Amino acid sequence: MQELDAADDYPEGPRWWLALLACVLVIMGAKLTLILFYGSPVPFWDQWDAEAGKLYQPYLQGYVPLSNFIAAHNEHRILISRLLSLGELEFAGRWDPILQMCVNAMLHTACLVTLMVLLRRMVSASAAIALTAFVALLVSIPFAWENVLAGFQSQFSCVLLFSIVSLSLLAVAPAFDVRWGVGVLLAVLGYFSLSAGGGTLVIAGVIAAAQVAIGRRAGRREWAGIAVLVVSGVVLLALVPQPPYHASLKAQSIVQYLLALQSIASWPLKSMPLVPFLLYLPLAWLAVRVLRERRPLSDPAWLCIGIGGWIAMQEILLAYGRAPDVRASRYLDLIVVLLVVNFVAVAALLKDLVASGTRRPAGLGLAAAWLLMVIMGTGYSAMKGVAADVINRGQTGKMQVENVRNYLATGDMAHLKGKPPLQVPYPNAERLASFLNMPEIRGILPPELVDDPAARAAMQARLSSGGMFAPLAWNIRTFLPKAGPYIGFAGIAFYFLAGLAGGLLATRSERARGAAPEADAPAPAAAPNPA
Repeated sequence: MQELDAADDYPEGPRWWLALLACVLVIMGAKLTLILFYGSPVPFWDQWDAEAGKLYQPYLQGYVPLSNFIAAHNEHRILISRLLSLGELEFAGRWDPILQMCVNAMLHTACLVTLMVLLRRMVSASAAIALTAFVALLVSIPFAWENVLAGFQSQFSCVLLFSIVSLSLLAVAPAFDVRWGVGVLLAVLGYFSLSAGGGTLVIAGVIAAAQVAIGRRAGRREWAGIAVLVVSGVVLLALVPQPPYHASLKAQSIVQYLLALQSIASWPLKSMPLVPFLLYLPLAWLAVRVLRERRPLSDPAWLCIGIGGWIAMQEILLAYGRAPDVRASRYLDLIVVLLVVNFVAVAALLKDLVASGTRRPAGLGLAAAWLLMVIMGTGYSAMKGVAADVINRGQTGKMQVENVRNYLATGDMAHLKGKPPLQVPYPNAERLASFLNMPEIRGILPPELVDDPAARAAMQARLSSGGMFAPLAWNIRTFLPKAGPYIGFAGIAFYFLAGLAGGLLATRSERARGAAPEADAPAPAAAPNPA
C-alpha cells in the first residue's frame, strides 16, 4: 500500500502540468474551430440594445452615464460585461463580434483552469490527469454553443470565475479578515456579471454555518460574518430586476416548475425522476464525510461542496425563471461545472478508499458506474441535436451578414423586414434599422458589413486609443480562429506526452525501489585467509 501511495500521490510534476496544458489546448482549439466555421461577424440580438444603444453610441458621443453601466439588462446588471465590451472596442477600434468570441473563449478556459487548479489537491495524480481529460471532453463538445458563437456571452464566464475564486476565499478565511473581504467583493462583482452571483454569498454563509456546527469556526465574529453573507446575498437576489416581458418564461405552476427542475438537474441524461439523485450522489456523499470527519477549513473539499451547492442553487432558480427553455445551451456552461465537481468527489472518495484499504472493489465499481452513466449521457446529448443547432446557427449567420450588408448599401427596409426567423440579427426590423442608421454605430461595424474607411477613421479618432491597436486586433481575430484546429491537435499531442512522462516517472520509481535493497544489504563476509 505504501508503494502505491508513493507512486500516485499529490498531482504535481510534469504529468499534471502537461495534462493541464493539453486540456487548455484541446478546449481552446475546439472553441476556435467552432468560431472559424460557424462564427458570424454580425452583432446578434441582445448586443444591439446592451452594447450599441447603452454603451457604444453614447461613448463615441463623448459621455456614458454611470446609470448605463449598471442599468438592468433583462434580469441582470451586466456591469462587468459592459466594461469588457468597452475595452474590446478600444482595442479593436471597431465593434468586432469575432474578436469578442475569441476573448470569451479565453475567459471560459481560464475559469476551468482555475477550477481544476483549486481542486487538484483532492485527488491522486492519476485522477488529476483523468480530471483534465473529463473537462476537455465535456467542454470540447459544443453543448454551450450559444456562448461560443455570440460575442455577448461573457457574463457566464465572468460569474463563474468570480464565484469560484470568491468561494475559495470565503470557505477558508476568518470572518472580516482581508481574504474574507476580497471574497465578498468578488461575489459582488459576480452579481454585476450575472444575477446568479448573488447566490455566492448565500452559499458561502451556509458553508460557514456548517463549519461552525462541527467546531471548525467559533465566536460571535464568525456568526456576524455568516449573517452578513446570508443577508447580503438575499438582498442582492431580492434586487434582481423582474422585467414584465419575461413573465411568460417563468414557471406557471408547481408541476411545470418541478418538471423543469428535473430536466435541468438530469442533464446530460434524459429527464427522469431518479437521474438527479444519481448524478449528484458523489457530492452529497462527500459532504456527509466532510461533516462527519470534521475536516479542517484548509481542506479543498469545502470549496468543492460550495461550488456544487452554488450551481445547484442556479438550477433551482433557473427552473423557475426559464421553465420552458431550461436546457438552452447558454446555461450548460454552468451545469458542466456541477458534473466536474461531482467527478472530483468521486475521485476523492476513491482516493480515501485506497488509503484506507477497505471496500476498494465496490468503490471502484460504483465510480465506474457513475462515470459510465455520465459519459453515456454526454453521448446521448451530443447526438440529440448539437450538430444541427450549430450548423443552423452558421447558416442563419450568413443570411444575417447578407441582409444587414444589403440594407447598409441600399437603405431598403425590404432587406430587414419579412424575413424568416433569425435571418436578421434582431427581432424588431425598425429598431435594428435605427441602430444601423446611427453614424457612430455604422462607423464601427465590421468590414464584412460595411467598408467605409473614412467613417471608421472618424470613429477611431474619438477613442482613447485612437485605433492604434486596430491592426493587431484584426490580425488576432483573423488568424487565431484559423489556428484553432492546429491548437486542438497540439493538445492531443500533449496528452500523449503526459502519458509518456508518467511512464518515465514510473520506470524511474521502479528502478529506485529496486536499487534500495542493494544499498541496504549487508556487505559480504571476507574470504578466509589461506595462510
